[in-house]
Amino acid sequence: MLAAAAWLCVGPLAAHAEDGPSWKFSGFGTVDLVHSTERRADYVASLAQPNGVGATTGWSLGIDSKLGAQVDAQFGPQWSASVQALTRHQWDNSYTPELSLGFVKWATSAGVDLRVGRMPYAAFVVSDYRNIGYAQPWVRPPLEVYSLSLDHVDGIDATWRTSVGDVGLKLQALAGRTKQELAVGTVTGRRIGGVNLTADMGAATARLSMLRIGELSVSSPAINGVFGLVRSGVPAGMLFAGSPAIPPNPSEADAYEYKNRPSTYISLGLGYDPGDWFVSSEYGHVQRVSFGAAAREFYVTGGVRLGAWTPYANVAQLRHTEKLTSTSPLLQAVIDGSNATDQKSVSLGLRWDFAKSADVKVQVDRMSNAAGSKGLLIDPRAGFVAGRRYSVLSVAVDFVF
Repeated sequence: MLAAAAWLCVGPLAAHAEDGPSWKFSGFGTVDLVHSTERRADYVASLAQPNGVGATTGWSLGIDSKLGAQVDAQFGPQWSASVQALTRHQWDNSYTPELSLGFVKWATSAGVDLRVGRMPYAAFVVSDYRNIGYAQPWVRPPLEVYSLSLDHVDGIDATWRTSVGDVGLKLQALAGRTKQELAVGTVTGRRIGGVNLTADMGAATARLSMLRIGELSVSSPAINGVFGLVRSGVPAGMLFAGSPAIPPNPSEADAYEYKNRPSTYISLGLGYDPGDWFVSSEYGHVQRVSFGAAAREFYVTGGVRLGAWTPYANVAQLRHTEKLTSTSPLLQAVIDGSNATDQKSVSLGLRWDFAKSADVKVQVDRMSNAAGSKGLLIDPRAGFVAGRRYSVLSVAVDFVF
């Protein structure tokens, strides 16, 4: 696909040792400025960001701006290694560099590629290059699908490629674990397993994916404190003056605690790109996990390439498909707040490839939160109105080297 080619063909600097490994250095980055008309809550690009644009500040450079560098080493025809470092707006409000990728690859003689190390969390169409803005049509992947996802898996994967007639097939299987810091707490996933099947026929592409986390946990002082109160009960007047006593309810705490819960995600991606125009879509289903209700999410993107200019449009939606209830009023408040994220959006954008390895994008998103929902906004302040519409303006410069 064009996006993959953009990353592989950036013209990296290379130095070749006569009898040793060959080395490549390459990198990528984005600098963008974002404005939101919603001033009572923050718009963010992922749940890893502790603050964003809107209530905290009217304009922000920290939503999508990032810088990445990668070193690839080739040790003969079958062995290679890659390490990628990335700096971006982190959960602790810093830009501390992180190890985003780091693996050893063995291209076996049987036609199967094996990798061991830190690899992308391969649940989505753009998982392999989701941090590389230059390789994507949008300023950022649609939040309705991508904002809730994990970044990486530490483990092993195997990829097998073959063809059946005019159809090229790629089958990937992976296993591992992950631990990531988000603004809401620490997310730990164990016993991760997944299978992805991609089929290419001419300009058409289809991708089916299923990932399962055997033991998914979310831990933070706030979450742990709520479940502690549910187990022990709340004395009268503890929550606020005149609040009634809440009796202990350990069974409800056990039923909803976000600890070692299984989670399954299934997605289907379709695309058609003959060159002068393109259309792509992705649909995902999230299984209920603890107090997170099951949800469906999708986007459809289309664009036309007019020389160096690419106007594009996108529609997307995130919608929960069930309503959870609890006999504990404390847990019910957590359930309602966590699942009040239904939203849809319509986006219009324009990309200008002003240089061989750089572009400028201008994108306007019209966000519509469902009734009673804050959407994917965070940190609502006094005066915030759920279910309200707002707009986001983004101007970004992407580059690769």
